Amino acid sequence: MSIFITEVDKDKVKFNKAYNLLEDKGLFLTANEKNLNQMFANMTGILYELKNELRSIRSNVAESNMLLSDISSEINYSNSLLYDVSSEVSRR
Repeated sequence: MSIFITEVDKDKVKFNKAYNLLEDKGLFLTANEKNLNQMFANMTGILYELKNELRSIRSNVAESNMLLSDISSEINYSNSLLYDVSSEVSRR
């Protein structure tokens, strides 16, 4: 540790790098700031899970929409056939 301190003391660039690393690790944060950071990290995880769930729901809705479209086409076709049969019966 003393070698590190001596080297950092001699070189301003190394000092700034070391300071930035310590700052990034949260060494200079208060307890409240550390708690807030942890809370934000938890919220981020929950939001990622929510995003994935919404993507899954979107995919399921798109699949349901395609199935409903197919069903609608089949109903329209059946309706057309029934109309044709009804017309034939009416002519007789």
